[in-house]
Amino acid sequence: MLQDYCKDNGWELVEIYCDEDFSGAGTYRPDFERLIKDCENGLIDIVLCKSQARFTRDMEIIEGIMHTKFIEWNIRFIGIVDHVDTHNKGNKKSRQINGLVNEWYVEDLSENIKKTFKTKKEQGQYIGVCAPYGYKKDPNNKHQLIIDEIPAKVVEEIYQLYYGGLGTYKIAESLNNKNILPPYHYHKSQGSTLYLKTAENQKKWTTHTVRKILKSRVYIGCLEQGRSATISYKNQKKKQLPEEEWIIRENTHEPIIDKEIWLTISSRFNERKKPLRSGDIHFLSQKVYCKTCSSTFVRDRSILKNGVSYYRLCRSKKQPNSSCDNKSPIKEIELNALLLQEINNIITNNIDEDLIQEEYQKKNFVSSIASKIQTLESEKIKLEGAKCQNEQKFTKIYNHLLNETITTEEFAIMKKSLTEENETLNNRLKTLAKEIIYLQEKQEKSDNKKLLLNKYKKIDELDRAIMNDFIDKIIVGALDPITKTREIEINWAF
Repeated sequence: MLQDYCKDNGWELVEIYCDEDFSGAGTYRPDFERLIKDCENGLIDIVLCKSQARFTRDMEIIEGIMHTKFIEWNIRFIGIVDHVDTHNKGNKKSRQINGLVNEWYVEDLSENIKKTFKTKKEQGQYIGVCAPYGYKKDPNNKHQLIIDEIPAKVVEEIYQLYYGGLGTYKIAESLNNKNILPPYHYHKSQGSTLYLKTAENQKKWTTHTVRKILKSRVYIGCLEQGRSATISYKNQKKKQLPEEEWIIRENTHEPIIDKEIWLTISSRFNERKKPLRSGDIHFLSQKVYCKTCSSTFVRDRSILKNGVSYYRLCRSKKQPNSSCDNKSPIKEIELNALLLQEINNIITNNIDEDLIQEEYQKKNFVSSIASKIQTLESEKIKLEGAKCQNEQKFTKIYNHLLNETITTEEFAIMKKSLTEENETLNNRLKTLAKEIIYLQEKQEKSDNKKLLLNKYKKIDELDRAIMNDFIDKIIVGALDPITKTREIEINWAF
């Protein structure tokens, strides 16, 4: 059509610029960039398009290029279908109106697509380009994840190694020594067309990749989507969203990792754990705390004639002007013996577990947690309903403003009031979300106690996995100068 139009008008065709599969709303189109450069270099007199929308749907480009640069470069723009012609000065307003309508269309389309994706996420459908490592898309339903056996075994190994006390650097090193492909290159080997410049040349496992897998809820059957969003329909750069805005749906697919193990790792992951020279994390790391000042007990050693003696002491002892009086170290060998004895006592007394469960029921321990969760969930539903009502109120007052039944000042006052109210509602919803997660984890740990105790018969030696299973923290009091004893409190993980 465009070539026939050129012939009919006796124009010489200089070049055809065509961006297949690039949106007119996009910020970058290769041939569009080439066209503008050729215009600037004086190679073109007329830019001919089917319509103005094929040139751009962005008002900034219309004003900045069509109405400014093209005039400066003495270039005429013509749109055949919508009768756009920059040589017609009376045509400018219609071009601007068309530009606004086109931009509104793109904005509305963008919002509709976002809402569609959000709905799919809220329904527990996976909408990512590639399935997470360890999974693949169901051939019968591309929005459903199923386990991919080969990488799933690698994921299990990563969790077992970390749970057992190996650091992320050593885990990455172990995987590299086995020549296991990292996630991006594994997907490529399976036919993925995804291209990531940063990962293309990185064919090794890194601590970042290992940490990402250890932190992901996807491995406990939970979809965690909407962690980032584009800045706007014009700017496709991503911005990270706060966790309370993520869309999280549980039990959407088969888990690879036991939830209890994931929760234990998650609760410890952000703590600072200094690995040993071997790359392992000591099983007492970030477990022992000072009763006086709540600081961690750090590891140190003494060189003796018969070898090395390790001990733990309050971190504040090494700090100048510390007011903590808990300054006497405790030998690791003594602390380990005490913990081993206490854990084995718990296991031995497992025969009385049924009695303990009966006591729980008498005290309504489990049911009280469930009741609290239900109360918080009810409050959450009410607050979300209040937010919806506020949105409806805002729509009404906005319509009143458009119909001029209220003044701009009245609109501003009502808008401010609704905004402040929504902010209060959002803050409470954030708090509720954290409280519900905490209670759910507490309930789950209580339910899993019997399963945990049945897992072990007798323990001869402590390791990180056992410590994670049994002990949350150990609180060490100051040494009594007279009795030479100290109070040691064990907070159990269940």
